Amino acid sequence: MTLIKFSPKLEKYEKLKFWINKIDKNRYYSNFGPLYKRATDEIKKDLKLKKKEVILTSSGDAALYTALLRLRKKTKKNYVILPSFSFSSDPQSIIRSNFNPYFIDIDKNSLSINIDDLKNVLRNEKNKIAAILFVSPFGKPLDIRSLNKLKKQYKVEIIYDAADAYFNFKKNLDEANFLITLSFHPTKNLPANESGCIICNKKEKKIFESIINFGHCNSGANRKINYIGFNAKFSEYDAAIFLANFFSFKKNFHNIIKKCKYFKKKFVYSNFSRVIQDFGSNWFSNKICIIYKKEKFISIKKKFKFYDIEIFSPWGLIPMHKQKIFKKFKKTNMRNTNFISKHLFAIPLNIDTSKKKFIKIINTCRKLLK
Repeated sequence: MTLIKFSPKLEKYEKLKFWINKIDKNRYYSNFGPLYKRATDEIKKDLKLKKKEVILTSSGDAALYTALLRLRKKTKKNYVILPSFSFSSDPQSIIRSNFNPYFIDIDKNSLSINIDDLKNVLRNEKNKIAAILFVSPFGKPLDIRSLNKLKKQYKVEIIYDAADAYFNFKKNLDEANFLITLSFHPTKNLPANESGCIICNKKEKKIFESIINFGHCNSGANRKINYIGFNAKFSEYDAAIFLANFFSFKKNFHNIIKKCKYFKKKFVYSNFSRVIQDFGSNWFSNKICIIYKKEKFISIKKKFKFYDIEIFSPWGLIPMHKQKIFKKFKKTNMRNTNFISKHLFAIPLNIDTSKKKFIKIINTCRKLLK
């Protein structure tokens, strides 16, 4: 039996060559070219952005790092609050931007920052907090209006690492009073190559474009460097890969949605677990995430492997506050983070998973998760 595992699938060369031919015709290969503009225009149109701008970057990590470099220019405060239940890019970007991460526990239901813990830290450290970094867990979108309200109430900057939430956004991002970053890594719901983007106010577009271009504010022999920047540019080849996959996955993502709905309908789950995609309003992902309270990830992985299904831990079994390199930084009590990190696993749901394999996944879950 072929092992069922998480296998990202990008658009084939036959579709990609249409965009590559445009590069050859334009003879424009580097950054901020015609395909770059086409890609940003398509995103703005798709997300109904009228007040915001889109800046594409070489990776999701680069997008987040750029946002934090901009923040470092605006404040002398030292801490950026974030959930320990996140990906390593988040604290790494904070540290590289010369801030200190402040790890906070998550809410056991939303898997996002525990708001009670957050409010306690904001009260106790109110003059030291530069920003709050919110992270979407596995593609589940956070509520824009709630984040706006929090920012206004506590007068603190917010950066929203939406990561994998592109297809799950409500079309109200124009309302956001904060920066949003995204990733288009091949493992994401909207995959491309190693690329990402920043959604920002129009007045800051040029600033972010400068930061990702070594801090340059103009071109030519007399170009000025007004910002600490780095090379995070999104080339025309990046744009070609993105555009080929953007149109394909926009058209076909309904297959993932259909499978998720089918899983919910057919999989009889009870008190022993939670299917994360059931939380709140409808949202969908190329992975089914389950918190199994009876067993830890390590033991349940062996059982699934026996049935030729390779489950995985999306962010790893060791949360950020327990990583040796981050242990010295401040943190709250991590009761929920510690438990969920050990008990959460993801089942692969590739866009081309056959019905036969998908039924096998459901039947195996019924057998093993009792």
